[in-house]
Amino acid sequence: ILIFLWHIPSAIVPIVTIPVSVLLAFIPMYYFGVTINIMSLLLLGNVRIYLLMNWSGNDDLRDFLIEHFTLSHDNYWKIYPFFTSAFYQEHLLQLAIDGWLLFQFGNTMMGFLGNKRLTFFFALSLLGAGMLHICKQKVELYYGMDPLEVRGRVYGPNPFILGLVSVEGLIFRHLNFLQNPPVPFLVLTAFVMVIDVWRIFTMKPDEHGASTGGALVAYIFWALPTSLMGLNKLTAAL
Repeated sequence: ILIFLWHIPSAIVPIVTIPVSVLLAFIPMYYFGVTINIMSLLLLGNVRIYLLMNWSGNDDLRDFLIEHFTLSHDNYWKIYPFFTSAFYQEHLLQLAIDGWLLFQFGNTMMGFLGNKRLTFFFALSLLGAGMLHICKQKVELYYGMDPLEVRGRVYGPNPFILGLVSVEGLIFRHLNFLQNPPVPFLVLTAFVMVIDVWRIFTMKPDEHGASTGGALVAYIFWALPTSLMGLNKLTAAL
């Protein structure tokens, strides 16, 4: 942090608050028996950055978080913003919605798929959705749009959450409750897919907010390979 900010007074606040916030998060987790996995880390990361963005009172720290925890064509070459952007949050309502969804999926999908599979899918969702966003910005710049207008930054665990919604529907479709798929899950999956793809093409070049593409990535990396290799039938049989 000191190297990035290059200003000792500005660096003192994050140097102190980040370890303290981590301790305040993990100590209750230890006593309540909550395990550390991709879901809990995402939830804690979103809460921590929301508090730092809204309560630190340090503009240098806010600039640091925006630069390294959001994704745009300006910083994609660093690679890590594709993934660190999932931990960024600045709106209380969005934090509450994403936190609740992560908690629910942590109680359901974690037991079904396990932490390793979910972590792998987390990486695919964020990488795929981020690449869609960057490619769109690059096309806009290529066709002459003013770089000052192409400044939209994306953040949040939205691609991962949308991907999980789609994967949940795809899993239940393949399991079929062996032969009769629950219609609400199929309708929800189709709805999420449509909204997700629609947002990819309607997001404005200067718009900041949740990135999209998670549902599309879920279909490409989950549904297509399992269908082509017959693994969906194997899953249903098991």
